[in-house]
Amino acid sequence: MRFAGRTDVKTAWLVGVETLGLTSGASVPESLVQGVLSWFRERGVHSITSRRTITESVAYRPPTELKDQAAA
Repeated sequence: MRFAGRTDVKTAWLVGVETLGLTSGASVPESLVQGVLSWFRERGVHSITSRRTITESVAYRPPTELKDQAAA
């Protein structure tokens, strides 16, 4: 699997795997998660179930320096 110029998952790791769990945190871009799911779909995995166990509502404020630069 290739994301951001790196190979992260080796297909050999998946030999014989019937069920796989994928987790991500608040800092993981949704596009990366969707990219991983697309990678599996491209290889014939069509039974993908999404389960949200925790809904995160953390909002990160940009540093004051960045806000000051943006306002200038």
